[in-house]
Amino acid sequence: MSDETERAAWADYWTSAGSVRPACLPNARNGVEAAQRRIWSEFSTALKRRAKVLDIGTGDGAVLKALAVRRDLELTGVDNAPVLPKPTKGIRLKAGVAAEDLPFPGHSFDAVVSQFGFEYAEIAPAAAEAGRILREGGMLRMIVHHRDGPIVAHNRARRDALLWLIEERDLLGRARTLALARRISPLPTPAAFRTAIREAQLRHGPGSGADELAEAVWRTLETGRGQQAGEVVATLDTLAGRAGAEILRIDSLLRAARDEQEIGDVSRALGQAGVAIAAPRPLFEEGVARPFAWLLDGRKIQN
Repeated sequence: MSDETERAAWADYWTSAGSVRPACLPNARNGVEAAQRRIWSEFSTALKRRAKVLDIGTGDGAVLKALAVRRDLELTGVDNAPVLPKPTKGIRLKAGVAAEDLPFPGHSFDAVVSQFGFEYAEIAPAAAEAGRILREGGMLRMIVHHRDGPIVAHNRARRDALLWLIEERDLLGRARTLALARRISPLPTPAAFRTAIREAQLRHGPGSGADELAEAVWRTLETGRGQQAGEVVATLDTLAGRAGAEILRIDSLLRAARDEQEIGDVSRALGQAGVAIAAPRPLFEEGVARPFAWLLDGRKIQN
C-alpha cells in the first residue's frame, strides 16, 4: 500500500466530522479522554505567556483545543494528511506536512506537543526536526501509543473482525454478485445476509465493526431492490472502500505503537536532537491496570 493511499485514508478519517467516525479509542473509554485532558490542562499552566506551540500529527486539533483554554497561546498544528477539518477559532492547522520535514525556521516554537501522532513518523528525522524548531529551554510533551494497551487491543480486534467478514465470509463480494444478478431477475435478499449481522456480534461482539458493516450491506441490498444495479454496486464499493481505509489506518496504528524498549529508542532519538527527556512514564485510566499510552516530557537543552 502506498504512502499516498495511507495519507488519503487519514484525510478521510479527519474530515468525517458530522458522520460516525470509527474511533481509535475503545467505546465508552471515557477514562482515556479524562486522563488526556488532565495531561494537557497541567501542561497549559506550565507554558509561558504568549508561548508558540506546535502540535505534530495534530489530526483534528484535539490537543490544541485543550490548550486553547489559554487564550494568549499561539497554537499551530501540522499533519501529514492532505486534508484536515476546519480549525476552531484561534488555532491554525496545516495539512500535508510531514513530521520529518517541518516548514518552519529553527528555534520557532516555545513548545512541541503530540498526541498519538509523532510515533507514526520516521522517528530519527522527525526527532531531529522537533529539536531544530524548538527554542532553547522550550518544552516538549508527547503521548504515544502503548503497544500492550487497550487502544491497540481494541483496534487489533476491530481489524480482525473486518477482515473476517471481508475475506473469510466474502460478504461484500457475494453482495456485489447478487446486485449484478438482479439485472436479469428480481432476486430476493438471501437470509444469510441478515444472519451475518448476528453472527458477527456473536463471534466478535457488538460494535466490532463487522456487525456494522454486515448491517450496512444488508440494508443496501434490501433498499436497492428497485434501484439500478450500478447504483447498488457503487454503494457496496463505497462500503468496501471505507472498510479498507479503516483497516489501513489500524495497520498504521499497530506499527506506530511502542513497547518499553521502543519508547526508549524514541527518547534517545529526541535526546540526540538536543531535547533532554525524562524517563518515559506509562499513562493509565483510573482503575485500569494496563497503561494506554506513554508520556514523554522534555526540554530543549540550553547551550
